[in-house]
This record gives sequence, structure tokens and C-alpha cells, in this order.
Amino acid sequence: MADCRGHQFTKKTFHLPAYCHNCTNLLWGVVTQGNFCTVCNYIAHESCLKKPGISPCHSLAASLIKNPVSHCFSKKGRIKNQRCCNVCRKRIDSRALSVTCEVCHYYAHADCKSSAVADCKEIATYHPGKLLDSMHHEHHWREGNLRPGAVCYACVKPCWATDCLAGYRCEWCGITAHATCRSQIPYECDFGVLGPIYLPPHAVSIPRTEVPMESIIGVPIIKEEKPTPPSISVELSNGESKTKNAEDEEMFEAEKKLEEKNEELVKVYDGDASYLKHNSFTVKVPKAVKTETLISTILQSLNISQSAENFYLTDAYGLNAQVLEDPNPIKNVTRLGGKKPAVFLRLKQDSHGGLVRVYPGRLQTDIPFCVVSVDRNTTAKDLIVESLTRFGFTSHNSTDYRLSQLLLEHGVTERVLDFDEKPLNIIQNIGQESLRQMELMRFYLQLKQDPHGPNIALYIGNLPKNLSQRRYENILMTFLGEDCRFITIGPIYYEYGSLVIMYNETNTAVNAMYLLRVAEYERKHLLVLLLPNIDPVMVPAETQPLLVFVNVKSGGCQGLSLISSFRKLLNPYQVFDLGNGGPLPGLYVFRHIRDYKILVCGGDGTIGWVLQCLDNVGQDSECSSPPCAIVPLGTGNDLARVLKWGAGYNGSDEPIHLLEDVIEAEKIRLDRWTVVIHHEDRADGRPIHVPNSVGMSEDNTQMFVMNNYFGIGIDADLCLAFHKAREKNPERFNSRIGNKIEYLNVGLRKIIHPPCKNLQQGVRLEVDGKLVVLPQLEGLIILNILSWGSGAKPWGRNCNEEQFATPNHWDGMLEVVAVSGVVHLGQIQTGLRYAKRISQGEHVKIHLTNGVPVQIDGEPWVQGPGELVILKSALKATMLKKVKRTERKQTSRTRAVKYMANLQAVASVNGSENE
Repeated sequence: MADCRGHQFTKKTFHLPAYCHNCTNLLWGVVTQGNFCTVCNYIAHESCLKKPGISPCHSLAASLIKNPVSHCFSKKGRIKNQRCCNVCRKRIDSRALSVTCEVCHYYAHADCKSSAVADCKEIATYHPGKLLDSMHHEHHWREGNLRPGAVCYACVKPCWATDCLAGYRCEWCGITAHATCRSQIPYECDFGVLGPIYLPPHAVSIPRTEVPMESIIGVPIIKEEKPTPPSISVELSNGESKTKNAEDEEMFEAEKKLEEKNEELVKVYDGDASYLKHNSFTVKVPKAVKTETLISTILQSLNISQSAENFYLTDAYGLNAQVLEDPNPIKNVTRLGGKKPAVFLRLKQDSHGGLVRVYPGRLQTDIPFCVVSVDRNTTAKDLIVESLTRFGFTSHNSTDYRLSQLLLEHGVTERVLDFDEKPLNIIQNIGQESLRQMELMRFYLQLKQDPHGPNIALYIGNLPKNLSQRRYENILMTFLGEDCRFITIGPIYYEYGSLVIMYNETNTAVNAMYLLRVAEYERKHLLVLLLPNIDPVMVPAETQPLLVFVNVKSGGCQGLSLISSFRKLLNPYQVFDLGNGGPLPGLYVFRHIRDYKILVCGGDGTIGWVLQCLDNVGQDSECSSPPCAIVPLGTGNDLARVLKWGAGYNGSDEPIHLLEDVIEAEKIRLDRWTVVIHHEDRADGRPIHVPNSVGMSEDNTQMFVMNNYFGIGIDADLCLAFHKAREKNPERFNSRIGNKIEYLNVGLRKIIHPPCKNLQQGVRLEVDGKLVVLPQLEGLIILNILSWGSGAKPWGRNCNEEQFATPNHWDGMLEVVAVSGVVHLGQIQTGLRYAKRISQGEHVKIHLTNGVPVQIDGEPWVQGPGELVILKSALKATMLKKVKRTERKQTSRTRAVKYMANLQAVASVNGSENE
């Protein structure tokens, strides 16, 4: 039974429990309980077929997409939670290889990936002709794989199912609904509870290129090994054949059963390319099948919706490619060595012309597509002129437009046609190679001037640090040549060896990107990123887009799951992997937004890294000090503890709840301090040790920024030993607990051989200009925050001493404490004792007479004799402090009230129209 939604339904008796894909209820009855689509495996009650909301068949789904968007698939793996394939609708076994889209909730068997419908959510829809007030974003519905307990937004009843692909979720706002209830929901999407921090797609632009989406957003592209093609029997010139087909051996028993049923398996090639690549498929038909029925069966398997009258069959193994005709086409097929028959499906070459569809893409028209008649003389320019008339753009100049050819197989690829190319020739040539590709090919009418240009930015990293602009230009031009010369360069991040170059033409920018990606300078491959562009005018005034940075290596690689979740919940262009260029690319993309927030997923070192980059780019940004929230993934996470974000993320919190916490968080100031180190010249002429992160000036002076604490002596020595062990065996340091155990082992070794005994003899301390007499000690710690060493409180919890004020991290004061040894250090970390309070002040000066280990915010090194000065920094940091979570029920109630208001508004509008 054919269906208007493309389904081929047949009544079926299910011998195992089966569920309706429309209402999710069990199919009851002894025989013929439901209807089954032989194309896409859709199952439904007889009564449900008459209800609205039946999803289109997979054979028709691709043709219904207005603007195809390629999925961004992960590498093949195994999914722990039960999911259903969005292609074949069957369950994905936990042992089976599968893939998932990194941008939307699309799941597929590894074998079904090539048949995925290119309907990923559009994350960059900026158009220069539209105003913010005219933007209305529609829901992007994805069928199936809803979270357990999901409730319909319209009828407030459960709509989830684990046994079948049923129910719908909006990929933007996250609301869920039954298939039949979607029509009751207002079409406009407000991005739900994440609206206040959502980067709207209509504010983002990215050039239309052949660069894969995975490459743009930073998903690692895994090169999969190509499977060895199965050996098949191909006729040789002398009539002999190659080795026996392994597939035929497997099907031997099945063919015997088919023989008894008077049926046969027929191998099908849909074009020359499939024959050369040994890429065939098999259909089962009666032996006395008619030609039209055989063609219809093949078209159904290929998901081709055209009439069977447009095609014919030829003998695949016959020498003269004989055309197969009635009354019995299979009888006349050449069989090689007892192999099953093989046929070619061919498109009839109509010399008088044909019909082609032209889509308007994002042009301002309500017409989904137009159908234009073409012949062998019709050029792409002729098709543009005729399409403009059909779309109502009669006053537009055809030279301002271009015609693009889109292929929807294995993603979305685009090619711009020359004005003199013949569309009919293109169709027929593709049909000769592959009829499936011909079905998935489209023509799109677009403005010639890319609305995402002319400023196309490439971020270049891994260059030498602190070179001149002329030197950087010379290095790049060595690889680019004059054909790919950039129009401007800058900004240049000298201390990081990174910069941005600009192009005004998409093809040139893409060619430059590929040239630089294979380039190597000083034995380092260059890092090259194609960056999106954000128009701040298109960001609503009440929205503070969230810029997310994830250190995927922190926290035992918990960042990998977090970054995948955030890309699905937010716009992927606001989520950046710090392992792919660090914070600078994201800060550059957000540089024109006046008010935004940052979420840093990592440890204290990662937060310091982001804040340091903010210091360097602040003068070039509209928002110089955006507030920063934290998802603690490191080992210590002391700053996260102080700001109430927790001791460490363990995966128990849903990522959407983390984002809700960011929305509700309150701003708070964090004092920051400048550490100036004046090195004394060594009498022995040996070089002074300099940490890798900061260079030294000509007068032997270094400057650092301190956010958390500064240590001298035993704690810095332990930190240095830990870092050396991690650099030697990094594979041992892949979990938070393992890191703490290793830190304990290092401390136990230091008890036997104290490295910093009588430290006070080589240290002179001044606080606010006053000399401080030091007791016997092995370590000094200068605190800006009250958490240290994974949550310890060196200063103590209560301040009963009159000479000391109650400290905090925004009072402009530093706290100085002393540690007497490794045992004392361990007692502080376990909470048994506190450190010895030494002093409080706004300005600290330390003179070292000997070399001693020091550390700033967890970065240790051995510091030689010299003077260290810690003073208030002019650099500012605004942080976000987590507040107590409100009840999620209150949020749900607010959304329900808003939904009812929308329904009433829609009802009133409909009522007035009826009147």
C-alpha cells in the first residue's frame, strides 16, 4: 500500500512485541496487528495511519529538505545507552559499531551512515539583508532517542520510548512532543531555558566551502581504513572467471530455499561507478517478474522516487549490454559459473530535454522550489534567468546570481557552475555514473556574492614566538605563493606565535588553508583554522552568549564527553576545544560581542591560561573582562572550590544543568597580582633558569600574573617533582585520584630527605614595607584565595587574632603563611592543622640568597638568587560564583505558563481569521 509520505505499507503479523512508531503503544492482536513499511521499517497501528504526524519515509525524506546540512559524525564506536538508528529505525545493539552526530542527536549504524539524511540543524544562517526584528527561528525536530521520562510539551504525557524510534525533540530548545502533538506547538523556537546564553544561528556566518564541518568546529577526523572490496566473478576476454564470490558462498543455502519458492536474487548496479567499485546490492524477486515490477523494486531499494518509465535494464555480464525486456527479463540474463544474475539500471536518454528542480536556498521567497524544462542547449545562465522569473525576481539582474550543484551523498558537497555549462549534460553524466547520486543531486540558485564574505579569517598557530610582522609575512608567503596571498594580517599574538590572516574570496581562502595545513616550519606543523564570523548586531540585547572552552585532556578525559554534549545543547560555534589552538581562536571570534560569558572546563591551570589570553586580547575586544564560570576537571580545582563550582566534575550532573547554573550565577571580582622577579647575575656565569611560559627582559627581569597563590620551598618542591614525574610518564596521570596518589608518594619520599630545611635563613620577607621576622620553616605560601592544595585551608577557618582581618579574594590583601615541613604540609591537606599565620598586606617583597623551588598557580621551577615583588595587578578578572540551585520544577512551571500563553495567542489569531 503506497503512502503519500513515501511509505510502502503492508499488513504484518509480529511474532515478538512491537511498538507503534507514532503513538509508542504496543501493537495488540493475534494476526496482522499493524502496518509495516518495507522501505524504512516504520510500524504503525491502522488507526495511527490516519492521524497527523507520521514521519516521511526515508526514501522521501531527503527530497523534503529545503537547505541540506551535513552531519558531523564521530568516529565509529559502541554506544552504552540504548539507541535506535535514525536511518533504518532498528535498535543499535551495544556490541554493534555505530556513529553519532556531534551537532545533533542523530544516531546510525556504521553501515547506515552512508544513507543518512543531511538534515542536521543549521548553525550559521546569517543573511545580510535581514534585520534582527524580522528573525523567527523554527523548531528543528529530531525523531526518537528521547531521554527516559521525557514528557510531551503539548499534552504533558510521556512521549519517550526505548524500544522504537518514536517521539520528537527540538534540537534547539530541547522540548519533546508526540508526533501527533507537534502541530499544536507554536512554530517559533526561543531556544528554551538556554536562550539567555545561546548564540543564535542568524548571527553566525561561515563561508560555503568544501571544508568538512568536522574540520571547522575541531572534531578529530579519524581516517578509516577502506574495506577490501569483495572478490566477484567478472567475465574475462576468454570466457574464464576469477575466484568464487564470497557473498555467493554465504548465500548458497538461501538460494536453495528461494529455488523452492520460485524466487531469485538479482544483483544490481546503479551505474558505471558502482560496477568499477564492486558496489552492488541485491533484490529478491519472482523468477517470472515483469520488467516494470523489477525496475520498481530496484528504485525502491535505491530510494529513488521517479517513475519506472524513465529507466531500463541491461545485462551486466553480457558482452553487448543487451536491453532486458518482457515477458521474462531475468531469463535472458547472462550467468557466470552458476552465479546469480546481475543487471544494470540505466536512465533513458531523452534527446528532447527534461525537467529539473531549482531550489532558492536562503533567498527571500516562499516558493520551496521551481521546476524548469531544459534541453541539450540550455545553459546554467539560461536556467538562472528562468528560475528568477519563477521565483518572482523579475527585476533582478541574472549576473548577480550563480547556480550551484549540491550532492547530498556522504555529507553535502557544493560546486559552482560556469555560466556556459549544460545542466542536462550534468544530470545525464551523473546518472551514467550512479543513479542514486543523480537522485541526491540538486541545483541551487544563490547570490554570486557570498553573504558570509568578504572578510574570511584563517587562524594560524605553531609559528615561532616574538618575531616581527614582516618575518611572519615572509614565512607564510613561502608556503602560499602569490596565488594565495592574503589581503591583511592581524591581529598578531606575538607571545604565542599565532596570528590571523584575512581573505576576501572563499576559494582562495580554502586553497590557502590546505596549503598551510601541510606546511611545516622548524619541524612543527602549522595549525590552521577557518573561523566563523559573528555579527553583534544580530545578537539580542538580552542575550549574553556563552563562550565555552573545554580542555579535553583534563579530568581523565571527561572533557571529551562534555564537549560533545555542549555542542549538541548550544551552537557548536560557541564551543571550542582548547587542544585545537587554545583560547585565542574563540576570543577572536567573540571579539565584537559587547556582553558575553565564558565557561572554562578544566583545572586551575586552564583557567589561568584563559585569563592570560584575555589579558592579551582585551584591548582589541568590545568586552575586555567577560565573567568566567568553571566546570572543574583538574586535580586541585582550588579556584573552582572558592567560587562554589565544586571539588571536581564527576559526571553526575547533566550538562544542561551545568549551563543553567551558569545562567543563574552571580558576578564576583577576583583580585589578581603581578609577580616581578629581578634575577641577580650569577658569579659563576651559569645561565639563569627561565620558565617556558614567560620570557626574560634584557635587565634579567620577569613578570608573571598570579591568580591563586605563590609558594616558596617545600610545597613548590613537591609540585616540581610531581611535574617531572608526569612529563616522564604521562600515561600514568590520567585520573584525578591517580594524580593525588602520585602526589602522596612524592611527599613520602621528601620526608626522608627534607629539601628545604631552614628555609628562613635564605629568605628575607617584607610586607607593606615592614620587615617580617620568620620562624623556622621549610615553606612560605602567599595566598590570594583561601583554598590551596586541593581544598586545604592553610589560613584556617576562623580569624580570632586581632592583627589579622577576615580574608577573601576581592579585598586587595594577600595572606602569608608558613609550613614547617612535609608532615605539616600533609596535616594541612587533611585538615588536622593549619599553617602558621605570618602576615597580611597589599605589597610583598621577598629576597632570596640561594636557589630554591618556587611555584605560581601550580607552575613550578627552581628560582635562583634575586628579589621577588608581588603587587596588585592592573589586570582585572570578573568571575561567576555559583549560587544555590533553584528547583527545576519552577523552571518547568514558567515554561508551561509561557506555552499556554502562546497557545492562547495562536487561538485568538485563528479565531479572528475565521471571523
